[in-house]
Amino acid sequence: LIVGDAMVDGGELTLDFTNVNYRFSDTLLFTNNTIQLNNFDILDPLGNTATANGEISFGQEQNVTLDLNVKTDNLLILDQKSGEQFYGKLFASADGQVSGPIDNLDIAVRARTNPGCELTVPITYQQSVKKQNFITFVNDETEITISPEVQQKKSNFNLELDLSITPDMKLNLPMDFKEVGANVAASGTGDLHLNLNGNEAPLVIGNYVITSGLMKVSLFSVYEKRFTIENGSSLNFQGKVPDARFDMKAVYSQRVNLSTLTGTLSSVDNNR
Repeated sequence: LIVGDAMVDGGELTLDFTNVNYRFSDTLLFTNNTIQLNNFDILDPLGNTATANGEISFGQEQNVTLDLNVKTDNLLILDQKSGEQFYGKLFASADGQVSGPIDNLDIAVRARTNPGCELTVPITYQQSVKKQNFITFVNDETEITISPEVQQKKSNFNLELDLSITPDMKLNLPMDFKEVGANVAASGTGDLHLNLNGNEAPLVIGNYVITSGLMKVSLFSVYEKRFTIENGSSLNFQGKVPDARFDMKAVYSQRVNLSTLTGTLSSVDNNR
């Protein structure tokens, strides 16, 4: 039985699925079988701060249970440089609750993106182009392949994230359609609900409205054009990311030599 205060100096915590290392140096209050956190400061690598309140309980057989609330006005919550499902850098203001046994945590967060965010979501389809009247995509079957190493890992958390996206965030959607490749780089607004359960594919529900962006399309690695995405285009997420519905209008701009038109008009006038 430990009762009293303890100063933690130079503590560190890394969340694997976000790849962010957090530091903390603050006071813990020990009472019976619990550790109390009162306005406990947590810092990201850039010095941004979050405040935690709540308790960590120790039960029988070394069972550890968390009941914590974490709030921040600006914190680095994702810093992944690569990934099959998503990667990038996200800063957000957030209010979150972490509860449950440490080997099976429930995490519920309400967050809003801040400046400096960039998120990439790769979308890969096992499909072919059936028609080329302009370009028509036909998806016969969508497959998401998970490596055996990932399949063997067990889930140890369930994340429910309500994310309000602002134009501060740049969204990249590299898409692979076998013969056709496309890459969307956009900014916009939206409210998305994300569920992430261990190593399973994330589920996303909500609508994202594009305010500005570019789309690059390549066909059979030969034909490549850049389009400007019109304001009001949208992405509607209904579960798995590859099942998202695109309602997108894009314009391809091309320079025209007006002298050829002028010459044509002059020759017509001379023949009259």
